[in-house]
Amino acid sequence: CDYPHRAFVLTSDDRGATWTDPRPARVGDDGKPSIGLGTSLAYLGKGKLIFYASGSVGAGQPSRWFSRDYGLTWGDSVLLAPSSDKKPWHIWDPPLIDRNPRTGKTTQLAETGYAQTGTNSQAYIRFSSDEGQTWSKSTKVPQWHGANEVSLFHAGNGDLLAACRTD
Repeated sequence: CDYPHRAFVLTSDDRGATWTDPRPARVGDDGKPSIGLGTSLAYLGKGKLIFYASGSVGAGQPSRWFSRDYGLTWGDSVLLAPSSDKKPWHIWDPPLIDRNPRTGKTTQLAETGYAQTGTNSQAYIRFSSDEGQTWSKSTKVPQWHGANEVSLFHAGNGDLLAACRTD
């Protein structure tokens, strides 16, 4: 079976007027682009990025990739931990990045994920204070039963806003 998805990265240094040629985010031992769907690219600051992919390691389990050079190269993949109730963690949207308003340094990431519970989805949230290296226990959000692909934003007044795709 030839899985059609491959994750590629393009960059622009002129506000999107022109772009580099696509380059694979990861390559396999055979030198070819790694198989897997890439989603949720996010910039952490100072050249550091986080990127999520499926199908790249661990028999197709979702993983988190890191770059420290503006996406030119990607470090080792880390498998995504399951939810706190041991359900597979599926992710689609980038993490919400909180920054120190004075320094711009990343202070916290909020990551949403979801699991299938029979015919419905259940979405969760978890947090990292070390740029995605370790994560808190996930919290099942009751209002997100029947929701997946949750994207987080800060409203102008500071409230957290969630846009959810529903089953």
